[in-house]
Amino acid sequence: RQSFDWLLWPDIEHTFLVARESGAYLTALRLCRSMGHVWWARTRMKEGAAILEGLLTHPSCQDATVERAHALCALEWLYMNMGRNKECIPLRREALAIFRLGGYQEGIAECLESLAAAYIGRGDYATAASFLQHLEPDNQTRGLLALYGGDFAEARRIYGLMKEPGFDQMMLAQVALGEENPAEALAIINDYLAHRAWGDQRRAQGLEIKALAACRLGDVEVGVAALEESLRICRRLG
Repeated sequence: RQSFDWLLWPDIEHTFLVARESGAYLTALRLCRSMGHVWWARTRMKEGAAILEGLLTHPSCQDATVERAHALCALEWLYMNMGRNKECIPLRREALAIFRLGGYQEGIAECLESLAAAYIGRGDYATAASFLQHLEPDNQTRGLLALYGGDFAEARRIYGLMKEPGFDQMMLAQVALGEENPAEALAIINDYLAHRAWGDQRRAQGLEIKALAACRLGDVEVGVAALEESLRICRRLG
């Protein structure tokens, strides 16, 4: 994902709003990639998705431009974080087609990896692998293929090498669950949840893993409490 200095967020958001209100739709589309991060970080994903939906359906935004493709990817990312997974694949497929028309290799690679992750989530590993056959996928995608394909030893190896704080713990907890070791999973995820720096979306995901681990250990009360907290966060995020 694109990263940028959070100090620039007010300027980016102001420019985006001015462009959208003044009818400078190409500029607005160009800024959607960055705005996706702003809406996510400020837990305004529902608002951001509605704005992107309006832009992408506007008659002035229908040309197959790289800017439209980036806006489609931004909307897909917000949908994914909102749990609207069924709506993600068509957006990424359209973005992929646009990137291929323009020969935009970075965008092509990003879409192929995102589509692979989406099909992994559906349990369709053959389709997921087909998107990755011409790529050297990143560790996150390779780890997902191993985890959901049942190769827990390989998943553990990959996530053990990752340098993304927080995400590696969350995935290792899922590996432990796959290995039928809920006690290890619970210890890992409790350590993860002790740090408040990960953001609400990741905390909600971590709480779901905690609930599953606790219930497998027979501690239903802890599991229910974790799920209720996760639900409160998800409702707040929209």
